[in-house]
Amino acid sequence: MAQVINTNVAALFAGAALNKSALALQTAQQRLSSGLRINSAKDDPTGLVIATNYDSKIRGTNIAIQGANNAISTAQTNDGYAGQIVANLQRLYEIAVQLGGTASGAETTALLAENKRIAGLTTAATAVTVDGSGNTVTGVSAAITAPTGTTVSTITTDLSTVNTARSNYGADMATFGSAVATMQVASVNLSAAYSRIMDTDYAAETTAMTRNNILQQAGSAVLAQANQTPNSVLTLLR
Repeated sequence: MAQVINTNVAALFAGAALNKSALALQTAQQRLSSGLRINSAKDDPTGLVIATNYDSKIRGTNIAIQGANNAISTAQTNDGYAGQIVANLQRLYEIAVQLGGTASGAETTALLAENKRIAGLTTAATAVTVDGSGNTVTGVSAAITAPTGTTVSTITTDLSTVNTARSNYGADMATFGSAVATMQVASVNLSAAYSRIMDTDYAAETTAMTRNNILQQAGSAVLAQANQTPNSVLTLLR
């Protein structure tokens, strides 16, 4: 092997290897300190794009879950109103039977007014977002029209109408409950996919950090030795 001093190939190789292990060590330390596998676009450009799309779907799904749960609460509230209207209608039915077929008097007037007030609190179903892509479903329930019957037959009709409304409220609860369950499963699976791309695998990164730490120490020692190699030429000049 030629004895030269202008180009120290061994030192250049050791220096390049030292820089490579330094960058790898820095990457491992960034990932371990942040908990993220991708800390900048250079870490995994393709993965970053995929993860961002997953993140959007997760955020959209979680907001949709909140909206669907609110729709369930609305249906439950309406059903509560309807339940009280049914209770008032049952009392009107008792009064009508007691008075020979038609309800009247102060209690009847009060119950009719109360039913009108409660019916005014009920609301119709609106479009509700049921997935992370913004698709919507509208429930089947409608606001309750204030019952006005005072005879046995009309009170019976009012009871049937309100019970139909309650059935629709129940159907909306079932629809949006199913949507929430589906979206919760989707959110979990999307989060798992996002985590595989973005989150640090501590077992793998601690191994990488240990390996590159050793390479740094070994590289520094070898570079120091390589820098001394040209000195051997001096022995030829004596």
